[in-house]
Amino acid sequence: ETPASARSVAISMRGGGLSPSSVLESEFSRRLFVAAAVTLLYEGAIGHMLEFVKIVMQTSPLGTSYGQVLRTITGEKGLAGIWDGFVPWGVVQAIGKGGVFGLAHAMALHYLKPLGEKNILHPKVLLTLAGGIAGGCQGYVLSPTLLLKTRVMTDPVFRESMSVLKTTWLSLCIGANVISKEGIGALMKGSNVF
Repeated sequence: ETPASARSVAISMRGGGLSPSSVLESEFSRRLFVAAAVTLLYEGAIGHMLEFVKIVMQTSPLGTSYGQVLRTITGEKGLAGIWDGFVPWGVVQAIGKGGVFGLAHAMALHYLKPLGEKNILHPKVLLTLAGGIAGGCQGYVLSPTLLLKTRVMTDPVFRESMSVLKTTWLSLCIGANVISKEGIGALMKGSNVF
């Protein structure tokens, strides 16, 4: 499917011209949906936990063990502490990660395809370039949610026992505080480095 038809699907949806079921009939939309859903399932099952442990290890004093980090994360809330920051920022990040990558990859392939058809680039090189372009777009688009998840994961208040609703509310408050104190540009800190 061409980018023009993908745009027309998006424009039609915005105007209410298509039902959700007819949008999912498009190959492009199905790929986007599957990429977002698979990433959400992976992040919810293990990805968020691995990222959480990594971030806490990076911000812990030298000599901190993985066991100490896991005890810190789960100390007050038990295993539920592992998902601090997952709602809302991890969910937004997961859906965005798969969706943005899938969209950018499809667009890059569409524009690079003529180079393969003219035998200028080998098909494997095309796929590699499309993956690199998609990964670059994904990293840039996800920078704000990565920053907000890191702030939640490293804030000691989230180690206290509280409901999922309160954790979610405080996570949203962190986002609002970052914007009000540091400006909207703070959400993109470090994005140009990666």
